[in-house]
Amino acid sequence: MVYISEILTNPIGDDARGEWVEIGNSGTEVVSLVGWSLTTKSGKKAALFGEIAPGDLRVFSRSETRLSFRNTDEELALFRPDGTMVVRASFPGTSIEGKSLNYEKNFFLPGKPTPGKENILALIGVVETPYLDGASLVPSNLHAPAGALVGVAILCAGSILFIVKTNAALHHLFFAGDKKTRE
Repeated sequence: MVYISEILTNPIGDDARGEWVEIGNSGTEVVSLVGWSLTTKSGKKAALFGEIAPGDLRVFSRSETRLSFRNTDEELALFRPDGTMVVRASFPGTSIEGKSLNYEKNFFLPGKPTPGKENILALIGVVETPYLDGASLVPSNLHAPAGALVGVAILCAGSILFIVKTNAALHHLFFAGDKKTRE
């Protein structure tokens, strides 16, 4: 299976020289990449070329694909020659400068750039990032999902409380207690 393994959208320094995408082959046979393509969120498309051996990784630089990546809310999709989308890599918010997006179990997580080599995942990359005193240790693009999670938790708790308060039997069970133990 051909997949997007890693993307560097916000390299340290010149984006034009540093951006790249890594394609992997988890299958058991050599795959010709002729006819395969990559498409960005803005609709720019790049045709892939060459072939990729089983278990191998192939890096395509910006100079090869002519794709430029946005550093905020970007998306990259991989398409088969028949036009079927295989995978879409995306990130909300701003990408972390010098960190790549690494494919891991159906997710793309920030990590240390490793073009042509096995991915080094998020926690290593985040810990290596220097932060100023008092600065958040959570990259800014992770605050929104955490806020959404807290919001969902509050909504669930409120819903449960509402159900208990409006159901007489549940209300009695949770709030009235056993009268014999109070007397």
